[in-house]
This record gives sequence, structure tokens and C-alpha cells, in this order.
Amino acid sequence: MTFKEVIKKVFKIFSIVSTITFILSLVIGALVYFDGQKFNEGFQSKEKIFLLNDEGITIGVSLADATNPDTISYFSEDQLTSLTNLNVNQDYNTMLQDSWKLLVVDISMLKDAGSVETSPEQFLTNEQALKLLRSDDPNMVLYNSIYGEIEESQIERSPNQELKGSIFLIMLNQVLRNDPVTFYKAIKNEKIIIYPETILFKVIKIVPDKALDKVSQIKRGE
Repeated sequence: MTFKEVIKKVFKIFSIVSTITFILSLVIGALVYFDGQKFNEGFQSKEKIFLLNDEGITIGVSLADATNPDTISYFSEDQLTSLTNLNVNQDYNTMLQDSWKLLVVDISMLKDAGSVETSPEQFLTNEQALKLLRSDDPNMVLYNSIYGEIEESQIERSPNQELKGSIFLIMLNQVLRNDPVTFYKAIKNEKIIIYPETILFKVIKIVPDKALDKVSQIKRGE
């Protein structure tokens, strides 16, 4: 099973998040304006790494062009093993590698994702999707969740980490799509850790939620 068509929806949200960043920088003030502008430009075109933290790094996805799903690559089992002993709160430089930004997403954030579309008219419940992310055999979880108990020979397998990484991005999209300001609230609550942390994100951590809600209203035209 491929997720190329479904994953394209994810890139619309990343574009919206980037736009919200620009608006937010205007609301906060000139001090972070240029930092917001740099983030806006970089988020669209520079390589970013998304890591899922579930009591350790379990999934990794690299994304270069935020408008092109063909620029996605998925961490291998060996790459993830090399991150096993790293401290997600300290070893950011090692995790960042040569990429522009690193985003470490805590799995608790995905519990608000709701149902997850895997292909047209096929969905996983949130519980099933989380089970897939944590499974050693995500293909079996996927097919059993959609079709019920089936034989191994009936499964069209995708590479495990590609499947997990795709579901991870789709779930993150599900959380952010209704209100991209959720991204910044997650940073405030450390459900998303972004590195390097520039002045924009240092300021966001002290911005009241009411101000973030106001930015959301501006985006919606209220």
C-alpha cells in the first residue's frame, strides 16, 4: 500500500504553519520579524527532520521541500538504533545531523489526531493508528484493522519505517489542520521540541495563549 496521495494533504498544513509563523512574528513585534521570515522561507525549502518520541526515538522522517512529497525520506532501523541511547533533551546536535531544523514530537500529541485516513474511504481509529506506530509489524496491524483477520499472503507490504513514518505525518497533520496555532502551543508545552531554538521560539514560550488565539483569529479572518 502506498500513501503518496494521502500524504500530499500533509504538505498543505506545513504551508499553513509557515504562514502562521509569519503572522505571529508581525503580532509579537519587529524583534522577531526577521527570524519569523527566515523560518517561513526555510520551512518551505530546507531539510527538516521529524522524530517521534515514545519513551525514546521510534520513528524518523526527513523532509526537504514542504510542497513536494517526493522529498520525503524515512529513517532506517539502523539509523533509529543509533539514536536509541541519545537524550532527546540534550543530544540535539547529533540528531540534527546536517539538516536545517529538528522537530521532536511527543507521542502524547498524537492522541488528539482522531481517525486517520490511510487511503480513500479507509480509516484507522486513533487507537489503531497508535498501535501501528508502536508495532513491530505495522503492516499486519494496518490490514487487520481495515479488513479484519487476513492471511499473510494477502498483505501487500510496505517497508515498516516508511509505513510508520507516513502514518506519523498524517496524524500530525490531523492534529494541526483545524488550528495550526496548535503547533505553537505544543512548543510552549514541550510536546514539540524544535532545534535549533531561535529567538522566535524562545519568545513563543512566554506568549500568553490568548495572544496565540488572536493570531488564529487573524488567520481565519475573524
